[in-house]
Amino acid sequence: MKNNFFTMSSLVLALSFGMLGCSKDDDSDNGNGNGNGGSGGGATMEVSSLTPQQVERNSLRMRGRVTDGAGVLSRGFAWGTSSNPTVDDNDLPVSGTEDGGFNAMLTGLNEATLYHYRAYARTSSGYVYGNNRTVETLGPPAVGQMGPGGLIIWLDGSGGGLVAAPESTEWTNVQWGCGGTLVNASAENEGQGFANSTAILSGCSEADIAAALCNELIYEGYDDWFLPSRNELGRMYINLKDKNLGGFTDEFYWSSTEVDADAAIFADFNNGGLSSGDKSNSFRVRAVRAF
Repeated sequence: MKNNFFTMSSLVLALSFGMLGCSKDDDSDNGNGNGNGGSGGGATMEVSSLTPQQVERNSLRMRGRVTDGAGVLSRGFAWGTSSNPTVDDNDLPVSGTEDGGFNAMLTGLNEATLYHYRAYARTSSGYVYGNNRTVETLGPPAVGQMGPGGLIIWLDGSGGGLVAAPESTEWTNVQWGCGGTLVNASAENEGQGFANSTAILSGCSEADIAAALCNELIYEGYDDWFLPSRNELGRMYINLKDKNLGGFTDEFYWSSTEVDADAAIFADFNNGGLSSGDKSNSFRVRAVRAF
């Protein structure tokens, strides 16, 4: 079972980290097929199945696009466990008939299972299918393995936990912000980074500070990232950096835990040590999210 899980994780990593970026979707049409399968539609109509997002244990978000789709009566996704599914296998319609992108969340899936989907457009002449997309749902969560949006740094014992965003989203030379202002973000424990970040954003209006950048991050369709608390940052070091996972550097990283009006906690990722530093210092920032 362990070997199967590592195989699954590698595939999900390849799928997920192939979509690196902070806030822009990957609209590439790579996949099996030419994106114009089926019959019907205008001569220039193109239907594309786009890279999936929000791949989790029992769900994933399918994405598609119709271009030059005059005469489209309906659109949606065909999906299943075999390559090149049709609506006769499983059909998930999506409202609208206009050109452009569309998506749908597919739920009730089995974990660690390979699925296929194709976007489609239905015309008076039949169905036009996009290219075949293949994606594997996540397996049981484990620290250091792939979770929804990044590598798992902590598990809460109830099926949830925290993941760290990938290296491509990391910021450098970022201030904690609002030196001289107490924002009441003193929580230290696992599961408390979100509350800290909310307090920072409520009590500090400075732009491009650590908590604000995390809050603005959109990656793989997830927009609920935040600045980790003291202990969450420690978990990030112990479970990822110390195991050469996650692409971290031997530099300082901010936590969301405030010490007083002038200082906050940071971690030295050369050795994992935690210290307090002036909020005006410029350190690295890596976001986390809960699942």
